Amino acid sequence: MGFWVRMEEGQQTSDTPSIVAVGDVTDFYAERAEVLADFRGGSRDLVFVVHTRQGQGQGQGSIRQRELRWTPDAGTETDPFSGNWVHVAVSHDLEANELVMYVNGNEEVIREDYERGRSVVEADSAIQIGGFSDGTAPAAFDFDEFRYSASAISSSQAVRLANESRPCNTGLAGFEINASSVASVCEPLPIQITAINSSGAQVADYTGAVDLSTSSGNGNWSIADGEGGLTPSPDNDNNGAAQYQFVDADEGQVTLALANELADRLTVSVVDSGGQVGTTSDPIQFRENIFQIQSSDSLGTDFVAGRDHQVEIAAYGRGQDQECGPITAYDGAVALKAWLDRADQDPGGEAPSLDGSGGLPDSEPGSGNVDVVFNEGVAELPWQATDVAQYSLNVLDDSSGIVQDEEGNPLPVSGQGPEWTVRPFAFHVSVPDNPGASSPTDDAFQAAGRPFDVSVRAVQWQAADDGNDDGQPDGHETPDPTNRADLSDNASTASFGGSKPVAEVSSTLVAGPPNPADPGLAGMPEVDAFTDGQGSVTTQFDEAGSIAVQALLDGGYLGRSVMVRGWSGFVGRFHPELFAVQPSDGAFEPTCNNFAYTGQPHGYDPAQAPELTITPKAYRASGTAPQVTNYRETWQLLEAGDVSRIFPEEDADNGLDVSVDQAPEGDLTPLEDGNMLYQFVGDEFIYIRTEGTRIEPFTSNLTLEVDGVDDGDAQLMESQNPVTLDPAGVEIRYGRISLGSVYGPENVDLIMSLRAEYWDGERFRLNTADESDVPPAESGEGCFQYSPWNEEDGGDIQIASQDVADNVRSGDSTAETYGLSGGQPKSGNEILLRSGRDPVDPDDRQSEVELLNVPDWLKPFDSDGNLQNPSATATFGVYRGHDRIIYWREVQ
Repeated sequence: MGFWVRMEEGQQTSDTPSIVAVGDVTDFYAERAEVLADFRGGSRDLVFVVHTRQGQGQGQGSIRQRELRWTPDAGTETDPFSGNWVHVAVSHDLEANELVMYVNGNEEVIREDYERGRSVVEADSAIQIGGFSDGTAPAAFDFDEFRYSASAISSSQAVRLANESRPCNTGLAGFEINASSVASVCEPLPIQITAINSSGAQVADYTGAVDLSTSSGNGNWSIADGEGGLTPSPDNDNNGAAQYQFVDADEGQVTLALANELADRLTVSVVDSGGQVGTTSDPIQFRENIFQIQSSDSLGTDFVAGRDHQVEIAAYGRGQDQECGPITAYDGAVALKAWLDRADQDPGGEAPSLDGSGGLPDSEPGSGNVDVVFNEGVAELPWQATDVAQYSLNVLDDSSGIVQDEEGNPLPVSGQGPEWTVRPFAFHVSVPDNPGASSPTDDAFQAAGRPFDVSVRAVQWQAADDGNDDGQPDGHETPDPTNRADLSDNASTASFGGSKPVAEVSSTLVAGPPNPADPGLAGMPEVDAFTDGQGSVTTQFDEAGSIAVQALLDGGYLGRSVMVRGWSGFVGRFHPELFAVQPSDGAFEPTCNNFAYTGQPHGYDPAQAPELTITPKAYRASGTAPQVTNYRETWQLLEAGDVSRIFPEEDADNGLDVSVDQAPEGDLTPLEDGNMLYQFVGDEFIYIRTEGTRIEPFTSNLTLEVDGVDDGDAQLMESQNPVTLDPAGVEIRYGRISLGSVYGPENVDLIMSLRAEYWDGERFRLNTADESDVPPAESGEGCFQYSPWNEEDGGDIQIASQDVADNVRSGDSTAETYGLSGGQPKSGNEILLRSGRDPVDPDDRQSEVELLNVPDWLKPFDSDGNLQNPSATATFGVYRGHDRIIYWREVQ
């Protein structure tokens, strides 16, 4: 992390005022990284401290502390305790086992023995500014431009943080003055003035006033290209002094003109009128006869490698009559000596050509090497550069004799142009092995969080890539990859890298779900080492979707403010690395009130179905992997059928066999944050019912497993495979339906008993829990239901001999189904039998009564072990009444 800070030691009410803490800031003895000041015992230290917990498990073990201390020189500009703005950057590198502190971009202290360290930053980490270290007194300080990165930063990144950041002001760090070192006394000299910040970038919103002056005290100023105002106007006092007021339309850059009739040597100073900063130019020599060299191109002084740039060479002189003007005698082709004066920062690349002259030398040639065609003293010709560079053009005519002294002797005429910086046209940005997916159905690239390489190549201009000839690649001003110039076939600028330029690398999500998360590339990636114009950086992206990657140099290059950029095409598709699962066991549902029968299908409690919260995760080599929140809408590729389940074959406690009627798949419900809820639904579990499984009631113990979550890209986290769920069980009862045989006189209706029974471990007993209403409530839907009418009337009662008995229900001819009460028929719902004839044939007075449509789990077994319907015998003509009353036929 990095930030600007200033504080006054005398204003602190604590000996250890905290500046900023990241991590768990809920407790003083917690895991965090912190920067604080330490004034105890006369110390004046800036401290970077990391607290990590040692031991197993969250909240266990002891806090281990590692710290760095740096003592600033009191009162110096790098002393934050004396009220100076100081930039501080700290880095905690787990892989290198080191802690580092940078002050104003300089590495001040490093500790390389941070062994067995771990990250203190988790997904729920917080940031607290001030007032934490001692838990009581708040700190008093100014704090600005806090920057945080999830990965360690390099020394070059620390420098960039310090250079990019600044105290709260206009951002002005100085001015860039660009002018020829040789000028004519006959023609005003164009001088370009650019407001720049500390990184050399143009300050486009600068609207200050600048005071202009010359070291000789000579000259008059005018506006060549600017929208602001000049004071005085006109300037004709020849004192070299004036003031220019920048306005918004100038965008921080203006070209003024300095006229000086004296052949002297001077410098130009530009000072912000607020007194903040100022800049002085290199010496400028005014001469009576010169070649004035300047850009005449539509891009001004923005030279682009690979593009022909129009330059003007004009001969100006003051004759013996002291009159100034173009030397019109320069007309037609003149052989001039032309060579380069390379700047100290010039990378020494391929030399440019002037109007097809071939590469210009770095020193004065022995004879004319460029034929320049003048038209009345002025020539315009193309400057052809194929490589980056910084130089000025020198020309000399010492052989034509066009200019002579008063005695007719030839005079040399020379000129030197302003310093020109040639930049790359753009960056070609590519990612190796990238399929360039733009939709969720396209080929995958790699998992979110996995490192990948970004290749950045500085390239030359091509006309096809710059339709409006503005020096920038078409379509590369926005991240949209669908309509932009293809830079893959552009030649490289081989020397880009010789001056150690830095290209910042960033990304924008260009294909993803609605309202996507876009964390950008991790850390602050940059390419700071180029070879033959090409460099690379390794970075990562922690979300799902496809991105476009930009390389950008917006600021100083070879001391000049330039803009070089380039975007990649689609980079993706990024997808989760794995799926983490949070199971919820749920519960099974009884089928009949609070139990289910052996052999009866039962399923899950709808209100407590077993479920999994499935979280897509990015890759992390260590520590907690972040959630992939863009895994939603069409970018969620996981379907319910991609969840692989394993069902039990037996009870985990008693070993009873279980069969499962599996639903094809569960329900998968997307949540709003990339999570998904998977629920088990529709599966039915049956304890296999045989005579051998007749045991006392028990609570079921059935375990479900998930051994796969696979969308084709990501799979279930290996450490969780398989996921186990143990739904709350239900009571299982081995049951049956039994009928009781009955007998009585032929003129008396007989009620045959019906009982729902269960095995208690020793015998069958009445199952009083089997009861339900008409129609049954939801909890009783699995209880026994029957219709007490004869089957011919749509009921469940089958009578073997209809001549002997008939199932009757007085006054009701509609068949209905009834449940039991306490395991037996309710009053009025019994099996009611009546004799079909009177008198009864003594040889044919019994009738077998069978109960139809009984579910298999309540049927008894016959002697051969086969299921059969419950049955009993009804006998009419049997007279067994009161002991004191003898029926006439009872004796028979």
